[in-house]
Amino acid sequence: MSRLLFYLNVITSVFCCSLGAQEYSISNIPDSLKQNANAIIRQFNTQIIIQDNSSYILKIEKAVTVLNKAGDKFGNVHIIQDKSNEVSIKHASVYNAKGYRIKSDPLLNVKPDVYYSTGQDVVKDLHCYSVVLEDKVYPYTTSFLYEIKVNGTLNMPTWQPIRDKFISMQNANLSVEIKNDIGFNYHTGHSISEAKINHGKKSDTYSWFTGNWTATTNSIGLLFYPEIRLALNNFEIHGEKGSLATWKDFGNWLFELNKDGYELPDELKEIVHDSADKYEDPHLKIKALYNFLKKDFRYVSIQLGIGGWKPQTTEFTFEKGYGDCKALSVLMQAMLREIGLPAYYCIVSSGRDNEQEIIFENFVENRFNHVIVCAFIGTEVIWLECTSNSLEAGFLGDFTNNRWALLVDKDASRLVKTKVSEN
Repeated sequence: MSRLLFYLNVITSVFCCSLGAQEYSISNIPDSLKQNANAIIRQFNTQIIIQDNSSYILKIEKAVTVLNKAGDKFGNVHIIQDKSNEVSIKHASVYNAKGYRIKSDPLLNVKPDVYYSTGQDVVKDLHCYSVVLEDKVYPYTTSFLYEIKVNGTLNMPTWQPIRDKFISMQNANLSVEIKNDIGFNYHTGHSISEAKINHGKKSDTYSWFTGNWTATTNSIGLLFYPEIRLALNNFEIHGEKGSLATWKDFGNWLFELNKDGYELPDELKEIVHDSADKYEDPHLKIKALYNFLKKDFRYVSIQLGIGGWKPQTTEFTFEKGYGDCKALSVLMQAMLREIGLPAYYCIVSSGRDNEQEIIFENFVENRFNHVIVCAFIGTEVIWLECTSNSLEAGFLGDFTNNRWALLVDKDASRLVKTKVSEN
């Protein structure tokens, strides 16, 4: 399931190219920021402009001083994003230790040089824009200036200047300019000051500033770096409009996307009843249908356009014999309902414990990238991972256990916690 139509890798290196050479001198970096650091973010300036609910413009200026070979990766630009969005990399430069520019390139029409996919993808409309500027005499500083017009506002960018170990930061700021009649929410993380708000006739501007963050050597330390999350009350993506005013509203949007895909073909109905009706115990019924799903259907990823959110129908999945997490979950849910067992489509943030997204109950946003099924036998909850061919019914792997999920139910969608699996 596609969660992020836009992903900005924070090892990108961008900065305002108009600054004087002295700004880039290594002598201007406090010694405390050099400890444990392979690279130092000198400035990270981000501007987000929101004029309607369907798109926004992201402007980035950032400079990074690379101290050694291990820091080279922080001095480059890597942008992975939906191919329908417009990327414009305006300028790139390299400066030496004294802050003098030794290389410059306007980079006005950079095109994607890598198609991003995985072995199980049928189609994924993501591209990778990469620009690598290196000067092998350490230390050196790279600076970039670019902007992206992002079509779709379900997934607003998270401002996180530091997202990796062994990198420190001098200064960073975020500015959000938003039209007055657009509902807007934000959640600030650690050590972020209150927003400075400038009210204009047509739009308001929210500004934040932070600086002097030393490098961490462990993943736990990353949890305490500054972060700001953004969300619009009403969003649009690929022509579909929805609301993030409440978790129930977000669930209703997903419910409407799915509602026409549950009708089982007659042939499949017969298979469902042949597989399940022989058992009295509902646990065995679920196990039989889950084993049928594992045996007869394979997982692929389909992430094109609204297909990143709207599942294929049960008829399509049955005919093709494959589907992504959304389609396989809808199929499993429909089969369980055919035999009278309540089951629900649940979106969840998958990933290992050190990768999973943190969900805040009081801040409604999309941080989800996967779908599983939640079935009920009375009050007992049975979780089903529909993309696995190795898990047993009722078990979740370490990619989805013990975390928040949004259970989708018409006018009753809600956050629930997945189980802690024993396997």
